[in-house]
Formats: sequence, C-alpha cells, structure tokens
Amino acid sequence: MNEEGVRTRDAANVRWASDRNRLLPGERPQSLYSEDAEHWVRVYTDLLTFNLEMMDVIGRRLDGTPTSQDGPERSDLDLLRAHVRRLRWRLSFWERRQTQLRPSPLVTAGQPPVTPAVP
Repeated sequence: MNEEGVRTRDAANVRWASDRNRLLPGERPQSLYSEDAEHWVRVYTDLLTFNLEMMDVIGRRLDGTPTSQDGPERSDLDLLRAHVRRLRWRLSFWERRQTQLRPSPLVTAGQPPVTPAVP
C-alpha cells in the first residue's frame, strides 16, 4: 500500500474508532432500566481504565525510543486516542442516563409516589 493509501486507511480507522454512535453488542441507549445504565457505566469504566493504562504503557515505551512525529507508531496512538475519546463520551452518556433513570428516593424508601388529589 502506498503512503497515500496508508493515510486514507488510518484516517478511516480513526473516524471509526471515534464514532460515538457505535454501540457495543447488547447496548441499548433507549433502555428504561436503571440496571442497564449501571451495567454500561461499569463496562465503559472498565474499558476506559484498561485503554488509559495501555496508552500509559505505550507512551512510556515510546519515550525511550527514538521516534519521529510521523512514524508508524503515531497512527496507532491516534487510533487509541480516538477510541479513548469515544469511550469517555459513551461513559458520560451512560452516567447521565443512570441519573435520569435513578428511582426517586421516596420510591426506594418504600413510600408510594404522591398522587395529586382530583378536584
């Protein structure tokens, strides 16, 4: 593959990695269950933690290696950074969703919701 083809491929991969609408298998943003939101907060927290650790390890290894700004490792880091941005966005989405779906403290305390009196 020529240099232009490599750049085109790398750009397409970064776009794919950063696509906020790309969901994991079983992920349903429209779910009405707080348990689903809690599950996806845990999943995305774990994925984000793992990927940040991986970026740290790669960064430390590259610090000790003479590299150029446009070397082959740059496209890998760009791809990983795009993926991490997507994970952060998905985590933020599920954290907001979790807050929206969290039951009222009155309901969780076993008290029925207050129904307004009909005149």
